[in-house]
Amino acid sequence: MALDQHNALILNAASLYSLDPNWVKSIVQIESSGNTWSMRFEPLFYDSIKIRYRGKFSDTEIVSRATSWGLMQVLGEVARELGYGGRFLTGLCEPMIGLRYGCMKFKQQLDRYNADLLKAVSAYNAGTAIINPDGKFKNQTYVDKFGKALKEIIV
Repeated sequence: MALDQHNALILNAASLYSLDPNWVKSIVQIESSGNTWSMRFEPLFYDSIKIRYRGKFSDTEIVSRATSWGLMQVLGEVARELGYGGRFLTGLCEPMIGLRYGCMKFKQQLDRYNADLLKAVSAYNAGTAIINPDGKFKNQTYVDKFGKALKEIIV
């Protein structure tokens, strides 16, 4: 499994934020499948960030803030909000740095949602946990992927 090569780093980053390492492994599995260099441009987020920062930052910085990076696919904007000041590709794709910022964000979501794991997982993916009138999360598919990955990791 691709995650095995990152196991020690995942354990370290998870322990820094008092997280269950299996939760972190599950997020890594669904976000990047263990690919350190995984990147994903987020076009829906780009539009809002472009308006917010036009004239304040270069186009490269704006695109980088609208891109998810590394093992936990930390959004550039989130990393900046958490105090990251480095280069995105060479920083957030470095496993320990990306894991630390991903764990920091996940821990924030757990605290925000009073340790409700599924709400925190939903919010990690979508920014906030939105529950539809039918009782399912707006991003239920992601939450289900997390549950499936967690079961596979624990077995």
